[in-house]
Amino acid sequence: MEYAKEEEQINAQVIAVFPDKVRIVVDDLEDFKVAEESLKVGSYVKIADNENAILIAIIENFQISVSTHGKRDYIIEAFPLGILRDGKFERGGDSLAIPPKEVQPATIADIKKIYEDSVPKETRFLFSTLASNENVPVPVNGNKFFNKHIAVVGSTGSGKSHTLATIIQRAVKGKTATFHLITRT
Repeated sequence: MEYAKEEEQINAQVIAVFPDKVRIVVDDLEDFKVAEESLKVGSYVKIADNENAILIAIIENFQISVSTHGKRDYIIEAFPLGILRDGKFERGGDSLAIPPKEVQPATIADIKKIYEDSVPKETRFLFSTLASNENVPVPVNGNKFFNKHIAVVGSTGSGKSHTLATIIQRAVKGKTATFHLITRT
């Protein structure tokens, strides 16, 4: 009896692991989301194992499976981005212990961890946010960004000059603020 109760509480679980994707089955999408955010292609999920590692994956597609009794299961396929371990994000997903024990949508704090340590502070500048969530800043390595050929393309009046001016202003503003902090301390 007790075992049946535990089984009913499972909302999402990993059903297959491939080198480049993880397949998850969800029995109720309404229970499988964070706050008011809707689950969609491009959303992030986290998959915990028994060794305190959390795989972060991005949803690539989903399917609906209907049983002969009319029960609907939602099959999600997600691409692994990396592992969250001890508060640090590491790219790659080959160190997750099998079988995973828990699947949940990733929180904003989890998603921020992916990007916040991706660029060393001394070469970082910010002019962008995650397209799917403007509360997640995405830092850029200034040395790599400005030492490469870039093109800003668009039709007349689409904002190319404004975009380029904004990028340069934010880069200079960020480095000026860092310079003043260093020279004052």
